[in-house]
Amino acid sequence: MNTAGIFKRIFIYLFDLALSFAFGLILLCFIPVLSLLNDFIYIILSIILGFILYFLYVFIVLYLTNGYTLFSFFFSCKIVVASEKKIAISKCIIRALFECLIIFPFIDLIFLIVHRSGRGVIDRVSDTYMISTNYY
Repeated sequence: MNTAGIFKRIFIYLFDLALSFAFGLILLCFIPVLSLLNDFIYIILSIILGFILYFLYVFIVLYLTNGYTLFSFFFSCKIVVASEKKIAISKCIIRALFECLIIFPFIDLIFLIVHRSGRGVIDRVSDTYMISTNYY
């Protein structure tokens, strides 16, 4: 099993997070009541909505596509489970929760740099692997 590289993981985490926050900001623009609020409250609400959308995006897309998110597909990476053919709902929830907490992808990347094991903290907690699907 060829685990995904550190730079691929960085780009996948950042692009998926940016996509979710963009959706959050777009959704907030269409709610007219929020235009009456203070700018600080508006920014806080957009951040909270971005995190909620990021969690839902990772959970739903991982489960429906059996291990891919939009950007992991473009970077030829897949989330797999060693013992099962299809990734379980519980593993998708755990992985989405830990990816949603913004500090864990950074801890994950630091752990990968220090240990060079190919499995990060998020992979170990959710009992999954992020593998590279291109074999050239």
